[in-house]
Amino acid sequence: APATASILKIPWVSMTARPFCGGGDRWRYLPRHEIELELSNLNRSGSITVITEDLEIGNDTVRAGAGIDSEFDLTVARLTYGFSLYRNPKHDFAVKGGFHVTNFDINIRAFGDIVDVDTGQSLCNPSPCETTVESGEFTIPLPHVGLSYAYGFTPKLGLRSQLLLFAIKINDVKGTLAEVDLDLLYKPWEHVGFGLGIRYFNVTVEDEGDAFIRGKFEYDFWGPAVYVFGSF
Repeated sequence: APATASILKIPWVSMTARPFCGGGDRWRYLPRHEIELELSNLNRSGSITVITEDLEIGNDTVRAGAGIDSEFDLTVARLTYGFSLYRNPKHDFAVKGGFHVTNFDINIRAFGDIVDVDTGQSLCNPSPCETTVESGEFTIPLPHVGLSYAYGFTPKLGLRSQLLLFAIKINDVKGTLAEVDLDLLYKPWEHVGFGLGIRYFNVTVEDEGDAFIRGKFEYDFWGPAVYVFGSF
């Protein structure tokens, strides 16, 4: 799945994803009311052996000919309340609201000639050298609202879909969020079943001033999901 981070002003090249993992729980405490809790993690790393032009990253300029290694770790926690507007043995249509809390951890190291943007002086003595040119960790809480629909083909086979969206602006910081889930569920036993689905997740945060992340960050994930679930 693609990932871009324009705050860092470098391309993510040769990105490799470590295993996506996650888990969650859904509690229907009344016939029309439920609460969902989900936690997921996706880590990536990548490298550029030789850059062909100067790149400005944070307060540093990495000269052409240098190499760059990058690491990008993402953790998302979601808490959602759902209310079923229409529910029977085959159909369940619900409205939802809650919070996504997203944590980003970014680290970029350069190997080569690196100079200070403001002074033009080399940070390597002697040159070339290896140094961390950008690193940071920040957490973004974004509320969301959405809809979900589930349909039961048979008592053991069902389809579940969900759409969550939100956009907000606080002072100079703007954020948008979108999540789309589509799952086919098969439950051959009373308490154990299997799920196969598609996940789409996008979060964008833009700081027009200098209060938060000094630029624009966008993360985009699209991919399959396979899981085992239990019900009690």
